[in-house]
Amino acid sequence: MFSKKLIATFSVVAIITMFALVLGCTSPSPTVTPTGTATSATPTAAPLSGSILIGGSTTVQPLSDLIAKQYMSNNTGVKITVQGGGSGAGEVGIGKGTFDIGMASEMVPATVMQTYPNITTYTVGGSGVAIIAGSGVTLPANGFSIKDLADSYASGKPVANLTSAGIKELYTRAESSGTADSFGGYLFTNKTYIYANTSNNLRTANGNDGVLAAVQGDPNGLGFVDFGFTHGATGIQLVQARDSSGKSYTPSDNNIKGGLKDYFNKQNTSTYYPLKLVRPLNYLTNGPATGIVKSYIDFAMTANNEFAFQQCGYFSMQDINSM
Repeated sequence: MFSKKLIATFSVVAIITMFALVLGCTSPSPTVTPTGTATSATPTAAPLSGSILIGGSTTVQPLSDLIAKQYMSNNTGVKITVQGGGSGAGEVGIGKGTFDIGMASEMVPATVMQTYPNITTYTVGGSGVAIIAGSGVTLPANGFSIKDLADSYASGKPVANLTSAGIKELYTRAESSGTADSFGGYLFTNKTYIYANTSNNLRTANGNDGVLAAVQGDPNGLGFVDFGFTHGATGIQLVQARDSSGKSYTPSDNNIKGGLKDYFNKQNTSTYYPLKLVRPLNYLTNGPATGIVKSYIDFAMTANNEFAFQQCGYFSMQDINSM
């Protein structure tokens, strides 16, 4: 027989052993962290890097300059170069692979799409074409008729109603241009008539800024530029255009924005502004955009860049759709 003292000792050991087993079952298992991985680490995207060459429309060019500057400040590893040349240069350049992004202030013509069927268009906003006259011109109250403007540009000589107002020279674009295509399509069945040729005596200038400067320097000149280039410009007058029904259209922020709203809604006419004088502002890529090119275009289409459109005198899609 065991003594009471020994039995008591066995009882204490048993109790201690059971208590240890209970503690072992209820204590948490140790957390194992994979080698090299912190429990609080958050995956981050690699910083963007590379270069983008943008070229084409001189209408889209100042907008691209502003957006590119903002994009590069957010992505210091990316270098963006913007150059002009006209919408035609942007369309052909992207088709041939000269540019990473082409700029066009028009929808790409069907003839260009036939040659370069991989062109993909991204519309970032819109604007319109304005007719401008020098400071020495006396404008009629209801503007110049489409017929008088067309007859003058077709021959290269201002007709009587223009000369009586003081117009002596007519200016057009020297290069293939969305602005010129829009104005030519407004006046003629064949928009190519707006360009200088052997049968007319039109004066030419490069880019919207070139035509603007030419008319600013010629008190008796008449030309056309994107409306955005007239904001804050001195030495010019905005010209009303009068259609065959006698309705006159005045270049203004509200009228052009209203015309753009009707244009994008595929209306046949607009009470605000001639539909042939409003146009989209487009980025073009050779096939769907990828990589940093897609990143830039996505950024350009956000509301963050409203300041750039306003500074250029253009209208973002958000602004147009809000009307």
